[in-house]
Amino acid sequence: MLRSLLLTVLAACGSSTATPAEPDPVPVASTPIDAAIDAAPDAGASPEVLAAPAYVFQFNTPDRKETWTLRWANGSAALDVATTAATIHYLGTVSDGATIEFDLTARNNQQKLSCTKKSEQYAASLCDKKAKPRSVDVIECKLPGYDAPMTLGLEPGLEFVGGQSNPQCNGYRIITP
Repeated sequence: MLRSLLLTVLAACGSSTATPAEPDPVPVASTPIDAAIDAAPDAGASPEVLAAPAYVFQFNTPDRKETWTLRWANGSAALDVATTAATIHYLGTVSDGATIEFDLTARNNQQKLSCTKKSEQYAASLCDKKAKPRSVDVIECKLPGYDAPMTLGLEPGLEFVGGQSNPQCNGYRIITP
């Protein structure tokens, strides 16, 4: 009896084969051509701009510190503005003549700088009277909405120090690495 039950179970299991169901077709996502272009990451600055000399301005007070690094070559420019919270990367164009005009954009932010090249005397220390000034190639830039120009020095750059208790220790100095 056990044998006939076993044969019946085996026959029932092997007598029919299940037909696999057809899989549903996988939909192919199509991206509109314009959306694919807009979704691409920014290309960043060109190798020529990245290899160009850097002009640096550092603003340093007790309540604020930021560094501006500006480079340009062949009609293109890049500006990085770094704070303790983030760095904003601007890209744009430059017209290099007697006055250097920069038109830079980072997402919805825009910087327009009008600059002149010159050579100025700066020391590495403002408080040390023995510190000898030396000639530094700079660009003095006017920003819309500001009365005082911002002076960027050829790398390592210039730092504006403010908020010191001794007024003679406030001003521009050469950044020392």
